[in-house]
Amino acid sequence: MDSILLLPLVALLVVAISWLWDYTVVRLIWRPHCIAKEFREKQGIRGPAYKFLGGNNGEISRLKEEADGQVLDNLRDHNYLPRIAPHFLKWRAQYGEAFLFWYGAKPRICIFDYELARQILSSKSGHFLKNDAPPTLVALMGKGLVLLEGTDWVRHRRVINPAFNMDKLKMMISTMTGCAQSLAKELEDVAAKNKDRVTEVDLNQKFR
Repeated sequence: MDSILLLPLVALLVVAISWLWDYTVVRLIWRPHCIAKEFREKQGIRGPAYKFLGGNNGEISRLKEEADGQVLDNLRDHNYLPRIAPHFLKWRAQYGEAFLFWYGAKPRICIFDYELARQILSSKSGHFLKNDAPPTLVALMGKGLVLLEGTDWVRHRRVINPAFNMDKLKMMISTMTGCAQSLAKELEDVAAKNKDRVTEVDLNQKFR
């Protein structure tokens, strides 16, 4: 009787151990090591070392916190990458135009070559998938064409394609120009109320 009750427990224990082995050792340790080695030895692509569970998330957060205190030099300074993506600039300087980094246990390749980016974005092979969008980006943009894949993307693209006909876009230029000028005038009026004619604007709220 005891042996009959013991068999299911042993089976459950074996399943639990095999699952832990696959998830912890294979997925979180062995696979990242093999992926990094393959890219390094066969394609010469290096990157920051993988850290168990967190990948490079800790370093990304630390570098972003350090960059939060930076202020753009003037109103016409568009060099925003040191503020919003300091980790990309640091790793580019260390590892080159293409490098491998880690979001948790998920590998990511970052490229700075425009021609290579063009080839990837125009590829229809299905090998290049979009990253999972953070909730803040989904809340801002919605689950639209930019974030879709596969048949959903094809269906949405077919629906909106007529709206992006060149003649229709030309007809919208005056409307878009008017909206931009209206927003600029609104911001200028707000700034004019201050002595130095400068104000800080939360563009996130404007987009919403």
